Amino acid sequence: MSVAETILGVKALLGCVCGSILCAGAASAQSTREDLEEMIITGAREPLSATQLGASVSVIDQARIDARQSPILSDLLRDVAGVSVSPTGPLGNQVQIRIRGAEGNQTLVLIDGIEATDPVGNFELNFADVLSTGIERVEVIKGAQSALYGSEAIGGVISILTRNPVEGFEWEALGEGGSFGTARFGTTVSGGTKRMGGTFSAGYLESDGISASPSGDEKDGYENLTLSGKLRANPFDALRLGVTARYVSATSEFDAQDFFTGQVVDADLERDFAAFYGRADAALNLFDDDWRQQLWVTLTDTDSDNFGAGGSFTNSFEGERLKFGYQSTVHYAASDFTLAVEHEELDFKAINANAQDPSNQKANDDQTSFIGEVRSDFAPGWFLTLGVRHDMNDRFDDATTWRATGSIILSQATRLHGSYGTGVSDPTFFDRFGFFPGQFIGNDKLTPEKARGWDLGVEYSLLDGALVLDATWFSSHLRDEIVGTFDATTFLSSVENQLGKSDRKGVELSLDYRLSSVLELFASYTWLDADEPDGSTEIRRARHQASLSGTWHVAQDRADLTFAVQYNGDQDDQDFSSFPATRVTLQSYVLVSLAGRVTLFEGLDAVARVENLLDDTYQAVLGFNTPGIGAYAGLRARF
Repeated sequence: MSVAETILGVKALLGCVCGSILCAGAASAQSTREDLEEMIITGAREPLSATQLGASVSVIDQARIDARQSPILSDLLRDVAGVSVSPTGPLGNQVQIRIRGAEGNQTLVLIDGIEATDPVGNFELNFADVLSTGIERVEVIKGAQSALYGSEAIGGVISILTRNPVEGFEWEALGEGGSFGTARFGTTVSGGTKRMGGTFSAGYLESDGISASPSGDEKDGYENLTLSGKLRANPFDALRLGVTARYVSATSEFDAQDFFTGQVVDADLERDFAAFYGRADAALNLFDDDWRQQLWVTLTDTDSDNFGAGGSFTNSFEGERLKFGYQSTVHYAASDFTLAVEHEELDFKAINANAQDPSNQKANDDQTSFIGEVRSDFAPGWFLTLGVRHDMNDRFDDATTWRATGSIILSQATRLHGSYGTGVSDPTFFDRFGFFPGQFIGNDKLTPEKARGWDLGVEYSLLDGALVLDATWFSSHLRDEIVGTFDATTFLSSVENQLGKSDRKGVELSLDYRLSSVLELFASYTWLDADEPDGSTEIRRARHQASLSGTWHVAQDRADLTFAVQYNGDQDDQDFSSFPATRVTLQSYVLVSLAGRVTLFEGLDAVARVENLLDDTYQAVLGFNTPGIGAYAGLRARF
């Protein structure tokens, strides 16, 4: 798709949006942003009003998750300005998420406050294994956030929040089936009293899939069981106790890449992945909440087993991340002052089928961190946050990172927001200690990657807050980036710190329009310029991305129709069929999806959706096949 076609498409998109707004009229806007007073849970060390936080944040709420009906969360992240999604094949194959051009392992992922990025491998979460069942809210905080959350938060933070207990009792269940031999089931039960409650969710997804190889015919299937639960208790008003647990068991079939050509070829390979995420916390608020204390411990435990043809065991990777911390916040005048200390212990184990193989590895890291943050309403309409973090790591030099954000409310309709932050990302265990005989050897001399960046934006509200427009300019610089190397003499791959700096800058535009309970429209556009130190464009970074989605509620909300259009522009990738690898251009693509719901009777809905409605043939990563058009239908019950 040419640039001219892209511009015409964007103009048409804006025309449709503006036309819808004009037809609806301002008089029908019943719900305002002031009524909602949205709180951002993970944008600072404590929840903060969206109007007070200067960092750039996008939120996906439960209503949008339910309306889209997507079984995996990554499909919804395509709607977020500044976020790109790179799947490598059918359901269950690796899905990588990038924020503002940063690498996948430079995005920190939290699930209910638990660091969910895999302690093994590349320190990133495979979003293919994140089902949407039981998820209530997703917050995407963009830009360097290491001052808040430490390593890996160079590009930003994706915070996934599951459903909280409710007073009384709620239950819902979903069952559906459709194309590619796909079936999905899910249920969520929640209940409690004013003083205590609990929530339990279970999700199951299976699919026969398609071949990840464009030339193959052997299907790569997938199966995922996800269980999650929360318990909350308030023995008395000042004390809150909580326990959260999540378990994921997934089996995915995948294809191989030819060592000499890099092409994806049919292979009967399988990955069995299991993960446990747990958190226990306590919060004590004293002196009319002017002194707030928190104590927590979290655990991330992962196990990934790989099998070759015929089910023969190949290798296994085990990782564990144990974190515990304490935080104290004092409110004085118009400011909050927070001090916190965290300790993290990382353990890694690689096990090969051959007990004598040198790829068998064990390693561990410890880190203690001290954090301080000030959040101040220092003048009418002026809000400031300033945070600093000092990490003491037993393998790397100590690192100090900081972040400042500002929000200025110029009028009832206009708000300026901006942030500046620094970040670090430690080398992964695999980068340092990974070893595959004859293929890859790690580099234990690596140093952490370092980044700094800023953003500046303006938010404008119309129609009593029913329509919110935002435009944000961002820029960041990355030094000591860890990149792959290849020795043509030994045919061994490794990694090293790259000289120079990588520059990433761009513009994000977003639109959020909510016309009472009748119509919701969301649109985004991202222009990204991501360059290597030598000036070449970084691979898998599209210059242009755009999305338009919406939901129309009819018949007094007894039915609704949801659509989503997602555009991904041309992007470069590397072709390893020759040496040295050559650059190729992956063509732009458009994904269109429709979803509908009809109430059959009170508490029971019929649901259906169509994905890739245009049956677009595309590759998000060179050589990996992606599914064509698919249709699904089922029932959803709620009581």
